[in-house]
Amino acid sequence: MNSFVSLARQRFFANTVCARLTKAIDIGTLLCGGPDSDGTGGPNYIFNDEYPVNQYPPGDPALRVSVLYPRGTLALANEGPNTNPSQFVLFFKDGEMPPVNTVLGTIDQAGLSVLDKIAAAGVAGNRDSGLPTSPVTISSVRIG
Repeated sequence: MNSFVSLARQRFFANTVCARLTKAIDIGTLLCGGPDSDGTGGPNYIFNDEYPVNQYPPGDPALRVSVLYPRGTLALANEGPNTNPSQFVLFFKDGEMPPVNTVLGTIDQAGLSVLDKIAAAGVAGNRDSGLPTSPVTISSVRIG
């Protein structure tokens, strides 16, 4: 959480492109926050995983059980143990995943309305996952 807030205050996310829209039967997300045009890159540091994985010892079978990330959840993306890049995921549809994504907060109704329009426009190439058909750029992130 502190890393995301710090990056937002430094305007790290300003003018970054959302690189992946995922529209599948069991999940709907938009990946944003990577400084490179393909959604990769980051602040070049890592930190230990946070909620909810710090509630279990390493190797605990509970870490392999999926949890619900409800529609409207804003969470950090996760590329593996203790990676926690700058990328974040906006859920426009309920999704079940292993409990490795730190939840940052929720998206209000106005934000969900925008996400729904992005999702309705679809994925480039008519696939389940990839660049959104309509380019999406984060102009700024405000911590309220």
